[in-house]
Amino acid sequence: MENFYMPDNYEPILNLKETAAFIKITNDYLETNFARELNLMSVPSPSFTLLENDKCNNSINKKKEPILEKEEKNKIKHCDNEIISWKKNALNRYGFETENGLYTRLTCEENIAQSKIYYSVLSWEKKIKKNDKNLHLIKYIAKKIFKILKMAEKYIYQINSKLTFQLLDEMDFMTLQEIEEKFPNITLENAIIKITKKKKIVCIIENEPINNSKKINKNNSLQKHCCEINGYIFLYYSITNQFHKISNIKVSANNCENTVIKNQKNTHSKSIFQTIGGNINITKILIFFLKKIHVGEIQSLIWPEKFAKLSNDYNIMLP
Repeated sequence: MENFYMPDNYEPILNLKETAAFIKITNDYLETNFARELNLMSVPSPSFTLLENDKCNNSINKKKEPILEKEEKNKIKHCDNEIISWKKNALNRYGFETENGLYTRLTCEENIAQSKIYYSVLSWEKKIKKNDKNLHLIKYIAKKIFKILKMAEKYIYQINSKLTFQLLDEMDFMTLQEIEEKFPNITLENAIIKITKKKKIVCIIENEPINNSKKINKNNSLQKHCCEINGYIFLYYSITNQFHKISNIKVSANNCENTVIKNQKNTHSKSIFQTIGGNINITKILIFFLKKIHVGEIQSLIWPEKFAKLSNDYNIMLP
């Protein structure tokens, strides 16, 4: 059992039936309010599966997986580019105006401890004005997402007072350069653990090239793209002493070339508008709000027999 981590005396607040009800309630609340606050409309999408490299270790295995090989990183980047390309083209096909956009439900796949874990994700994109300041936009959207999380937390608490408040009143912002200067001798993962443990929720922004960053660049999964500015929202979860990456936000430059997916004849097109978009990991947010310790308590999957038996021993209720 030494390869497994469990909080002492874990007792789920919600039983299996209550969990299912709260998943539905919280899902609907988050989706409705994200769409309203960000001016988004739900649209159907092709069958995409996001590939994720998140070091927050959402299995109950203590050991961190090694950093992805170059081939796997390229696979993730290619998948992400295809989804962004589809969303940008969809914005045109549906005729969305500036400050409006779309969202769709996707499945996010993550490899942890030699197992595939799947998450439910809201993937969104909207048109913005060409002269909008990128850094301001990232912070504006991040604050919107935080506002919705605070609203959802209060909404859930009103239904079940055992699901107590965990978020602070404000979200902090830091750049990768600031993290490098503050934590020069540790990996980005360990730096984020320290930061989120103190601040509870933080948005980390890539807003300029990082110089002399051998330590951080070697160990982080936040790869910079030449025509984008990126923001990443991390949430600290005290029950498991881990951080979760719950959202990423990207501003794409006006002259960014996009590869069109195969069913659109493998052509290339250049954006004639600027966009902002990203992904919101609903499953990880549900783990946090419902005070669960494993993705299997939220997402219905087929688990290995060994894990299914272990889950019973440690009160992990698998749907």
